[in-house]
Amino acid sequence: MESVGLSDEQLHRLRRALRDYGRVRFPALQSELDDLVAQTVSDLWEFLSLRETTPAGTGQDDIWRLAYTLFRRRAADAYRKGAQRWALGMDSLDGLTEADQSDPADARHKQALLYQRMLRICVAELAQSDPQDRLLLAGIAGLEDKPRGAMAARDRQRVHRLRRRLAEAIRRELGEDAQRLLREDI
Repeated sequence: MESVGLSDEQLHRLRRALRDYGRVRFPALQSELDDLVAQTVSDLWEFLSLRETTPAGTGQDDIWRLAYTLFRRRAADAYRKGAQRWALGMDSLDGLTEADQSDPADARHKQALLYQRMLRICVAELAQSDPQDRLLLAGIAGLEDKPRGAMAARDRQRVHRLRRRLAEAIRRELGEDAQRLLREDI
């Protein structure tokens, strides 16, 4: 990789730094950490090798910032795939432990199962949604660093369409409207 901007020693330090960063920032991805680092270095190498020349002002700090950005994106992809697997994995009572199935006649238990199924449907739908929609939701939820003012009409329309898509997914999977299901006394 020396020909594209990093010596072997710098590459080794970068891998070690990404592993340390991943251990601290993404503890749930410990089992996938080495794969994420390898994907990041591969993507970085591909990006650097495709450039004909190094733009002026691109130093090692810029390359490391790019590597960290790539790593965070790979981690987000891994979380999203995990969310999809989780959402698709337990659509019925089959995956619940006996403790979770203790008293199926209990109204609270039925309501908790309904909430769980609805949450799984929403997570599966959001995991497949457009990245711009996910960024918009992050901003609405306050997960974005920059302060937000009033939403633009275009953003309000996107949120409206996303809400309708989630409601349709719940209707498709559970056969009824979410509001009606939540209002019913179980």
